[in-house]
Amino acid sequence: MKEKISVVIPVQPGCDIKTDLSSCPFNIEVIIVRTLGIGLARSIGASAAKADLIVMLDSDLVVAPELWTWVLALKNGTFAMTKNAERASYSSKVFAIHKDDYFKIGGFDSSLKYLWEDGEFALRASSLGFKVAPVPSSTYQHIEHQSRCLNKQYFIHFNWEYARLFVKYRKKIYPNLTMWFVDMLNLRKRQFNFQPTMVRLSGFFFWNFKSLISAL
Repeated sequence: MKEKISVVIPVQPGCDIKTDLSSCPFNIEVIIVRTLGIGLARSIGASAAKADLIVMLDSDLVVAPELWTWVLALKNGTFAMTKNAERASYSSKVFAIHKDDYFKIGGFDSSLKYLWEDGEFALRASSLGFKVAPVPSSTYQHIEHQSRCLNKQYFIHFNWEYARLFVKYRKKIYPNLTMWFVDMLNLRKRQFNFQPTMVRLSGFFFWNFKSLISAL
């Protein structure tokens, strides 16, 4: 029987897969992509997908059975993402789209290694007339873990790329410009994450300077 859904799980090398797919009542194809670079991993997974509907899940989710029925009802011309209530933005924790639509949009940006491949995709898709459908929050639960921007293995790369995107997209990536500089500061716990903050500030000045030079 042909798979109804191709499920793609991008996994950072060295990380475990915690997402359990046993709740899915349908015949699915599971594609696990282990590679450094979240945009590249999603692109590889989508290219390998055989089903008409692609569902991408983070590797740290608890998935409810209702999710599968919901994504199967997704119409062409629409893509699904989870809603980030705190920043009024969308996230690819759960992402679903018909394969033809995915390639019409141009897929995820493979150059984005650490973050915001979902926001960049959503901007392009919206500019082409595609509509976003928020995934019901009751159909999934995120397993909390340490923020990637503080992960000692690659916080420099993460925050440097964050700075590049921040300079390019400004409020589109982070609505409160001031808070982008101080969200590493936790006054309640009297903590200040000095190193990630310095990387952000350095990157901010570097990418702004590079942008000015390019415009000359």
